[in-house]
Amino acid sequence: MMYDPATDPAVINGIQEAYGFRRGDTVEYTNPYGLTFGPHTVIGFVQEPGATSLPENTVYIDSDSPWYPVKPSCLRKIETGGSAEMSETQAIQREVEAHG
Repeated sequence: MMYDPATDPAVINGIQEAYGFRRGDTVEYTNPYGLTFGPHTVIGFVQEPGATSLPENTVYIDSDSPWYPVKPSCLRKIETGGSAEMSETQAIQREVEAHG
């Protein structure tokens, strides 16, 4: 059975925003060695961070280890959907047109 933070009493259930992120946000995760993974989805937040065990790790994402929260500072929101993709496509088209 897959871990579901929404059923874990140590996770805020139904929180709309914390640390600048909302449940459902699409993010990239950069680990302490500088490797970036994603896209991932924010799936929850730690309700009561422990003072002795990684108190800064407070955001759950849908990674290979969804039970392990990560630091908000290691996350970056990424745009999804047509507008960001369209502007990138338009930029490429302009580049091609400019260089013949």
